[in-house]
Amino acid sequence: MKANKQKRTHDNETSSSPVSPKKQKARDKGSQESKARPSRSSRSNSGKNTRTFSTRNNTAMSDKFDTRLLPKIVWVLHETEGLWWPGEIINENKSEIPLKVKYFGRIKPNTVEISDPSSECIVPFHHSLSSTFREDGIKSKRKKEFVRAFELAQEEDIEDNDGLPSADWAIQTVASPKKPKRTGTTVGQSNDNDSNLDHDKTQDGYSTEMSELDTSLKIPGEPVLAYYRKNKLYYPARIDEYIKSNKYRITFLDETHKTCRRDEFYTRYEKKFQTCPLGLFTVDEEDPNYYDSDLRELVEGLAPILCRVASGNESVAWRYQHFIEGGKARRRLAASVSHGPFALSEIGFIAKLLRAMFVPEVAASIDKKTNSKDLPSAVTTQIDKSSLFHEFSNELKLRFVHDVLVPETITRLIMDHEEVSYEEAEHMVVHGYEEVGWVETLLSARESFRTGLQSLQEKKER
Repeated sequence: MKANKQKRTHDNETSSSPVSPKKQKARDKGSQESKARPSRSSRSNSGKNTRTFSTRNNTAMSDKFDTRLLPKIVWVLHETEGLWWPGEIINENKSEIPLKVKYFGRIKPNTVEISDPSSECIVPFHHSLSSTFREDGIKSKRKKEFVRAFELAQEEDIEDNDGLPSADWAIQTVASPKKPKRTGTTVGQSNDNDSNLDHDKTQDGYSTEMSELDTSLKIPGEPVLAYYRKNKLYYPARIDEYIKSNKYRITFLDETHKTCRRDEFYTRYEKKFQTCPLGLFTVDEEDPNYYDSDLRELVEGLAPILCRVASGNESVAWRYQHFIEGGKARRRLAASVSHGPFALSEIGFIAKLLRAMFVPEVAASIDKKTNSKDLPSAVTTQIDKSSLFHEFSNELKLRFVHDVLVPETITRLIMDHEEVSYEEAEHMVVHGYEEVGWVETLLSARESFRTGLQSLQEKKER
């Protein structure tokens, strides 16, 4: 089998919908007995700058609103100002009630304790109504304070999520069903297919430049798409070392050595990795029609274990907890994910099988060219009903499959084949196989992202 290495990670989200600020203001002017309006029940014992939210009717938290799915950075309805204000959840365990949030910027009270969390008073920072919240804040009397608070929230969100602006941008699959073949091996040639994608360091509204070492990078060896200044195109490269402030030495696929700033290369976990214009080079193609009945039987045989992993009941499967924590914890999954001894086509086949087993509603769209008889049946009914997996959106389920279940499957297959313990197999996945095919693996992540996102969008439009 051909060895290929792959790293994978990616945001917590919740499905609740908030009250529109305009509607909320109208309610505030009305009866004080309004059930939807969050109100102060008492001052917290922790200090004069802390308020406590509850609902007037003291109803229980909705079953659909799970605080564990909230990201670290959120919008909170500020009772005194009547505005949605950016804040940061400071509970170590987000399932603990009251939920404690610290507001960004200069505003009093600067913290709040929410005794009955719901979409009436707290929603994710990347929510569909975020633009409305920003508009209301800018039009308010506290415009300057609000703008500064929003900027601070953005900075913290970017740092916490490594530049990923939202979960919708983070759908990545391990292998793509179709990947174009590129020609040429010299860095400096252009690829017309990507010529319409311009290099823009600040189109997201922020710069990725860092004054210190980016500790999220795996050095040496992190595969990236790096900027080549002479023709303003990107090529596969690997990071060799961190030199000094904001400077990294990299080696392109043709063995050319260059020094780059941090904002001149993208890992597969950054938004622009998917869209930066590529130059021309040659890579091996994966077989989108690859099929292995023996491998399928082995993967299906792991279904009970993988369902326990998805339920959070497999103690050695640490990836589950990292994924649930989100942010940097989820990103750290990358350091322990590899293709092990499997070739790119084999990894793509494993991913296809797991999509059919754990996200059948999406697999039918992504893998529509595959005969349904060639795919296993869904196993989601075997996952505990209380598992957070059932609360995930389809996008997040896809990420879970490829960030958690694919590497777990690889580890278990190595355990059985080599007759070693889980810990030994884990070590072999990361360190025990020769590192080849990294360019193909890197490009597979880029292409499969586009394919998966397009399929999900088509499904939503139906």
